[in-house]
Amino acid sequence: MLIAAPDRPLSGHDLAALAAQRFVATEVGCIYRHLFDQAFAEAGLVAPQLAAEVDSMATIVRLVAAGAGLALVPRLAIADMLDSGKLVEIPWPAPNRTASLVAIWRRRRTQPPALRQFVAVAEAAAMPLRSGDARLPRAISSLS
Repeated sequence: MLIAAPDRPLSGHDLAALAAQRFVATEVGCIYRHLFDQAFAEAGLVAPQLAAEVDSMATIVRLVAAGAGLALVPRLAIADMLDSGKLVEIPWPAPNRTASLVAIWRRRRTQPPALRQFVAVAEAAAMPLRSGDARLPRAISSLS
């Protein structure tokens, strides 16, 4: 989702207008940066100037809330900031993109409390592609 500080004025809501804005983005190589760059490239636009390039969603959120620029971030990363009014959502004028989030852990009869809590929160926030009981095929190593 596209986010901004609550008091940040925008001159337009199409991709061309957004390309003229400053953004805070993840580093090159991150899937979120790829989705960001791809949206502007597919529209035939040069990617916006970056106010900052950082490696942490928490840092991006804090910089946007402070007014450093706009950001395109996963909804999961900022839900509490939207609820508190520290950030606002701006309609994204391009097709929505998604990135898979995969969690893998070693199966045990007894899971540590922190893992149980994480799994419960993750299941409530996301839709699993595969049931937790589904078994993945074993990896086969090859010497080539």
